[in-house]
This record gives sequence, C-alpha cells and structure tokens, in this order.
Amino acid sequence: MIPHADIIEMTTWARLKAGMDFKTDNDQQFFEDTIKGLSQQFAQFLDRFPLFAERTEYYKYREVYRLQGFPIEVVADVPTVEIYLGDTLLVLDEDYVVFSEERWRGKIEMLVCSDSLLRSIKITYKGGMAVDTAAFVVAYPDIEQALWLQAMLHYKQKDKLDVASISVGTHSVSFTKFRPLKFLPEVEQVLENYRR
Repeated sequence: MIPHADIIEMTTWARLKAGMDFKTDNDQQFFEDTIKGLSQQFAQFLDRFPLFAERTEYYKYREVYRLQGFPIEVVADVPTVEIYLGDTLLVLDEDYVVFSEERWRGKIEMLVCSDSLLRSIKITYKGGMAVDTAAFVVAYPDIEQALWLQAMLHYKQKDKLDVASISVGTHSVSFTKFRPLKFLPEVEQVLENYRR
C-alpha cells in the first residue's frame, strides 16, 4: 500500500480543463477530487512511490530487489543506494548492481550470497517518479493523458455516484463517495508500462 504522503497529483484541474477544452469551472471541485482519487488509485496499481524522496526499505535477504521508489537518483553515474545486512553492516558497492536502464533503475541484484539467509536487508536511497506534479506531467505525459481519460469516465458516470452524510452530535457532513470504476483498457495498458 502506497501511503498518502507519497502520492502526488498526476495532473491538475487547470491542465485537465485546458486539455479537455472545458469552458467553465462548474465542475472544478468534482475534478479536483477525482484527480486526487485517481492519482491514489494509479499509484496503488503501479505499486510505486510517485513522490521523489529519501527512502528506506526493508526486505528479507534474496538475490533481486525491486524498489518501490524507482527510478533511483543517480549522481555522477553512481546510484544513490546504500545496502545494509541487518541494520549495521554496509554491503560493499561491488557486491551488488543497480540496473542502469531508466525503466529498471530500481532493480537491484546482489552478486554475493549472504552467510545468513535469515538476515534482513535495509536499502536506503533517493528515488521516486517526480518531485511534484509539474515534473510528473513532463516525465510521464502518457500517464497524465490516461488519468484524463479515466477522469472523463468518472465525469460521465457522476450521476451514479453516492452522496453520503455523517452526523456526529449536532454536526453533519456530506461528501461524495466514489463508486470504484474499472480502469479503461487503454488506461490500464499505459499503466502496465510503468508497473513495478
């Protein structure tokens, strides 16, 4: 599960409005909510951290790892990765390889076997798809377009959305509850290209 803190919106209302040629802001709140919800759903489907950040992941020792925050940052042709067996012993750079191809920069293969296969491994690195929405739409325009398509499906189905109300004491709050819709085949096809 990708935490909310690691999600960035994969487009904006302004970009969607311009791209889909909307003339008014009547449905702005609907689309802003839809963008947030779909960005979360896309991230879960991709099983990746969209937001670039410093990260730590823990695994049981094995030969190959696929990090959730790829692509990994590379500085002077060197990935910003540190690997520890347990929590203390640093694994040497020559004991592992980080795949350098952009699409797979986040796949790590261990070149030596651990003495103890029961040990955990800690991997720290900097990585993620983008630092913010603006960088995301530049790097992944096809995902943004897929989100627009899916948002339009939600828009066409908006009369079938549930409106729920919660009352606590004298206070009442109404909100829109989105009925999950399957991804359009063309949306799923785009997302499959980036799935972990």
